[in-house]
Amino acid sequence: MGLNNNLKTLFEMIQENVHSNEKNMILKMDIEGGEWNILNEINSNILLKFKYIIVEFHINNTYLPIYSNVFKKLNKTHQIFHLHRNNCCGIIKFDGVYICAALEISYVIRENNKFILSSDNFPVKNIDFPNIKNRKDINDILNIYQFENIFQSG
Repeated sequence: MGLNNNLKTLFEMIQENVHSNEKNMILKMDIEGGEWNILNEINSNILLKFKYIIVEFHINNTYLPIYSNVFKKLNKTHQIFHLHRNNCCGIIKFDGVYICAALEISYVIRENNKFILSSDNFPVKNIDFPNIKNRKDINDILNIYQFENIFQSG
């Protein structure tokens, strides 16, 4: 729970709001690096309550095994369907590959869904736009499956 008694876990919030039996919720996280510890420690049964999970991930150039753990956990219950590069933080070299340092990733639950392999790259015209308008958008060459291979191998 931490030092602040006002802090609550996601599980506690779900219980307090009487959503324990829900399986069609949306989880949106944009907590400037705090996403790693929360998603690393969350029980997969809690993740299954969310049909969609949308997270802005902040990645630095120091490899942390937590990255691989989090992406493997999410990949067991959910599938990436969209990846947007936030141009706020530039590009870093991670495990020998240049990637965007802030990635907004949208997942959909795997249960009851069928997926088709795609090699489409992002950004998607008329859907993705630069987060900071006066900065150049980041158009690195990774598609979803290349991205997953970087983080799933660790």
